[in-house]
Amino acid sequence: MKITSPLRLGIKTFLSYFASSIIAVIVVLVFLSMSQALWLKIIGQLLGIAIVASTAYSCIWREGVSDFNRVKFGHMKYDRYKGLKAGLIAAVPQFVFWIALIVFKLFDVNFALIYKIFNFYLMSFLEWVYGNNGTVISELSMGGILLSGIPILIMPVAGFIAYIAGYRQFSLSEHLIYRNLKKKNSPKSKG
Repeated sequence: MKITSPLRLGIKTFLSYFASSIIAVIVVLVFLSMSQALWLKIIGQLLGIAIVASTAYSCIWREGVSDFNRVKFGHMKYDRYKGLKAGLIAAVPQFVFWIALIVFKLFDVNFALIYKIFNFYLMSFLEWVYGNNGTVISELSMGGILLSGIPILIMPVAGFIAYIAGYRQFSLSEHLIYRNLKKKNSPKSKG
């Protein structure tokens, strides 16, 4: 049983993030093509974020489950921050692009369009933060650029929660699925 380092887990999580962001882009494009209604944009955006966060979550959750067994049988010591470390490592490319956006804003070099393409699954959020025509960096406010860094927190937060949940053998999907099955199959009381 090979122990996965936070670096390796972070890289693996980033690769699954990258693959899932392609799927999230398709979902966002479908919702954006349906209509320009705000509620459709919000639903598409939330689904895109859920797709990306769930892949990061499941990747790190499985590692938490494996580490529980490793700790139980004395093969390693428990590291409660392993998921957070992996999430931070997985967020490094997003963080680098965001820092580049800030630096290019200071030097008035246009980088906003590249940033939006890299984070296309966040298109509705970025349009809200930047405005619809926010592709020229001189038009963007520094507050808007700082707000656009909020999605970077998705990976570290999902990683931290996922690792602890996996380590504690807590599966959200099982609770949702089996809870509904229990309600559906339980005999109704008469009277």
